[in-house]
Amino acid sequence: MHCPRITIGLFSDAHYAHLVYGDRHCQDSLAKLRVCMDTFNIRQPDLVINLGDFIDKADDKEAEAAMKLIVASMSEDVIKAHNDDAIWLASGFNPGPAAAGAFATASQGAPNYPMTKYIGSMHSALGKNIAAFMTGKKDAKTTLADIEKAYITDAKEKGLLK
Repeated sequence: MHCPRITIGLFSDAHYAHLVYGDRHCQDSLAKLRVCMDTFNIRQPDLVINLGDFIDKADDKEAEAAMKLIVASMSEDVIKAHNDDAIWLASGFNPGPAAAGAFATASQGAPNYPMTKYIGSMHSALGKNIAAFMTGKKDAKTTLADIEKAYITDAKEKGLLK
């Protein structure tokens, strides 16, 4: 059986805001997203997925404005015009065959992503290291070791591990 090859563009952790704290330089997010989107436009993936954390520190006025823009872009008119381009968890979405499973799961009360005090450290460690594996710059064993090291370092800094 032949399965068609699809390409998927992933991005996450833009953390947009006008802030610098720790190793986060949130004000650089838009420039980094432009590079990401330019790459997607050149490579033309079949699907692009934002894995989350688009905005950091939502009390920042520009972050709030960015979030309002995102929400406004999810109007029923936009959703109907782009119904099959994404899985919309909003009014006006009519799930087609590709979206039926995800939509059914969400509409039947699937639990939220488990946000524990440890998951932030894991999420950060994965975000900083997975791209090297996905682009072929590192093998799986090295990537997993780097993820583990980054997680332990971050968790220790936060007092979650001794």
